[in-house]
Amino acid sequence: MALWVSFSIALYVLSAQLAWRVHNLENGFLGENIRWLYGWRFRGAAWQLLRFLFYVVIPYGLLVRHRLLTGRGLGLVGPHATGFLGWSAAGWLSGLGWAILFALAGVVLLGWAWWALARRLPFYLHHRPPIGGLFWDALFLQIHWGFYRSAAGVWLGESAPYWSVFLGLALVGLEAAGDPSLYFARQWPSLAGGWVRLAAVAWLTALVFLLTQNIWLGIVVHWGVTWAANAVGGRLSRWSL
Repeated sequence: MALWVSFSIALYVLSAQLAWRVHNLENGFLGENIRWLYGWRFRGAAWQLLRFLFYVVIPYGLLVRHRLLTGRGLGLVGPHATGFLGWSAAGWLSGLGWAILFALAGVVLLGWAWWALARRLPFYLHHRPPIGGLFWDALFLQIHWGFYRSAAGVWLGESAPYWSVFLGLALVGLEAAGDPSLYFARQWPSLAGGWVRLAAVAWLTALVFLLTQNIWLGIVVHWGVTWAANAVGGRLSRWSL
């Protein structure tokens, strides 16, 4: 398990380092022969395929083939043999209540952050991510973070997640520390906004999982919060600019 987690973190860091260097290439043979990818018509589909292979194949390859992880540990199924995906109606309602509570907190927090960023960079109002892109972000990142959280649960031998949630967050932070864009966030406010949003959503959805052990609610909260915060922040910015 430790080998798979190390491989995942190393692969992410290597990809982030490579992407940062390619993005900042301005001229030269290498830059001219790589930058054509930015105009490739299938760039978006290829990017999502690569994300799928990294974020989904690794954890579910372990789940299906090696059985090192469980659907329960990942939050894919509940504790019961009956009910929708293993949760009773009462379980879903209870989890939904917590999800709504944290989602509202996230909208307020991230809406304010987006508003502050848009006031500093007015052009940012016109660069809101599409709702479909936000959904794929939520799906892939929650699966990825769930993999680290579930691996931590295996290491700690927890029957119910608690410390593994925080250890999983620590692994996510360790992985993010290898991304060079993190260290340029102070110079580029648009980068800072993305990292603030990512950190806030990671904490919010970790707390949702801690209280519900349901990854599906985490995906919905992640998606809903990022979309609603952008919409609220953009509206507030238009009123105040």
